[in-house]
Amino acid sequence: MGSERDLRRNGRGEGFEEVGTEFLTRLAEPGHVVQFYESDELLCALVADYLAAGIQAGEPLVVFATCEHRDVFRQMLGARGFDVDRMCAGGRLSLIDARETLDRFMVDDMPDRDRFESVIGGAIERGRLHARRARVRTYVEMVDLLWRDGNEQAALGLEEMWDELGKSRRLSLLCAYVMGSFYKEGHSDGPPATLHQICRTHTHLLPPEPTARSSGAARRAQLGMTARRARRLAAEIEHRKAIEKALRSSLSRLRGAEEALRESQEELQDFVDNAVEGMEWLDPQGVILWANRAQLDLLGYGRHEYIGHHVSEFRVDAVDDFA
Repeated sequence: MGSERDLRRNGRGEGFEEVGTEFLTRLAEPGHVVQFYESDELLCALVADYLAAGIQAGEPLVVFATCEHRDVFRQMLGARGFDVDRMCAGGRLSLIDARETLDRFMVDDMPDRDRFESVIGGAIERGRLHARRARVRTYVEMVDLLWRDGNEQAALGLEEMWDELGKSRRLSLLCAYVMGSFYKEGHSDGPPATLHQICRTHTHLLPPEPTARSSGAARRAQLGMTARRARRLAAEIEHRKAIEKALRSSLSRLRGAEEALRESQEELQDFVDNAVEGMEWLDPQGVILWANRAQLDLLGYGRHEYIGHHVSEFRVDAVDDFA
């Protein structure tokens, strides 16, 4: 890894840095890190390392995660020798339900800034009261929940709120997105939201698949591959969205044509069924396949008495035609 200066945003505040997973365990200043992941097992191990490093540094920890992930974090921290129950009781570790917290500051499917500041800012300040370090180490899954729900604009808006809060409250902030969310149907509606838009709100990007720790040229090569992979993935997602949009448009036109054809057929059927003139349809052998109401009324037969019978049963002049 390079120096601490090399891992920061550039002086213009543009872009983000790709870093290795060990970066999380040696944070020396506040930052906003994003992890794209494919495996829950790898994610939980990475987050447990991140939290353990915060405990060792005397930092308060505030975690907003799903119930399943919170249980795994408890187990992994306990396996490292930490008394999780004691830390939670003492306020040094807060394990908070991400979905329930999200519901507390969402208004009309979008995050409300004032409610966010009250709910999240309050949780951060309560954590800071119980530790000797001013910096709070935070892990967040709420943005991922919004993305999984298909509410991309709300997720991006929430990321910006977290970024602003992190700068004003000196937070070390880690959030994560499951890669499968980017292939869900329904993400082609509205303004496009890409990986690049997400990364713009972060200071650092972790590889989608953490690998064995390395250094020097091997690490630089790995980071280059990660950056290229992220760009390729973003391009592939946008390409798939364009294809999906074109397919939906074609399907809509096809359904419109089918509906128009069905309506025309219904109108034609209604016309012949209710025509004043008698009409009937015979097969090549002279069996009556269909007759309209006027034909049945003219001959005085019910539908079951006429249809399915040979026409010669009703008209003597038809015997020679089908002899």
